[in-house]
Amino acid sequence: MKLFVFGAGVQGEVTVKHLMNMGHIVNSVIDNDTKKYGQFICGIEVRDSKYLTSGVFTKGESLILIAVLNEEAIFNISRQLKELGFNFGSDFRRAYNNYETPPLLSPIRIVLPQEYEISLSGDFRSTRIKKKNCKQFFRYIYPEYTDFYDKVLNRLEKSKTVQEFLVSTKKSEDIKDYLTDGILLEHEYIEPIVFANEFPPKMFFDYTIWFLELLKELDKANLGFMDSHAYNATFANGKFIFLDFGGIGIEKTPLPLIIEILDNFVHPLILMARGQIKRAFSSQFSFLLKLSIKFNCAPLGDSSLGKIDM
Repeated sequence: MKLFVFGAGVQGEVTVKHLMNMGHIVNSVIDNDTKKYGQFICGIEVRDSKYLTSGVFTKGESLILIAVLNEEAIFNISRQLKELGFNFGSDFRRAYNNYETPPLLSPIRIVLPQEYEISLSGDFRSTRIKKKNCKQFFRYIYPEYTDFYDKVLNRLEKSKTVQEFLVSTKKSEDIKDYLTDGILLEHEYIEPIVFANEFPPKMFFDYTIWFLELLKELDKANLGFMDSHAYNATFANGKFIFLDFGGIGIEKTPLPLIIEILDNFVHPLILMARGQIKRAFSSQFSFLLKLSIKFNCAPLGDSSLGKIDM
């Protein structure tokens, strides 16, 4: 498979490094910033998108991975690639996406008993594992990231408040004969999973307040988000629960992800308060709309959300 990474920023570099670590060959890095043309990321040259139409891309044998964080940028790049004649799914897709993760980005680096199976994930630090016909869900941390997650776990241990926000997690000795290195974590099994696109407006408002509280508590615990998408949490057992344990890091949440939180939460709320419900959801999940995912665009009704002074 010939791979092209679209995005010459931080996320693009992370993707290129991950693919190379997995033994994949990246042909080129594509970007729309002319100032980056001719530069190199991990030895891979940055080129114009027109390079993709010069005969280097072979349908069925090549794949473009969009490696950017900003949802609007993802939408624009997707539209740009479609205009160049490429099809979503078969020709290009997002490098890290909870709804359609390319198998090549989910390294199967372990052998498991037959009653266990790998759950596809875009997290390059770990593999998610599900026990078949049993309500047990695990995350295997690769040996090279054990120090990183030991620090995360130690800081979480000191912050009971943050723990209340996250999916219940503990170290496990399960299948230890198969996983001699690394860390095996067991997460609380939650079913069914509902995401933010299914929340009515008032519930989404409550979810936003909850998410900002989590951001504040993570900061107090010297932790932060490495992934701040709105669909990283669910609602179960009468409360919101942050599911993406792999999205918690030992650095405070960086500015680009703060901006992403504003885009994914605050901006949609402003539109909701103005009564522009459908636009609010299309603004927040513009890329997901292209995957034909349905949204709950219920009216505000008697909700106090419309009365909030934004």
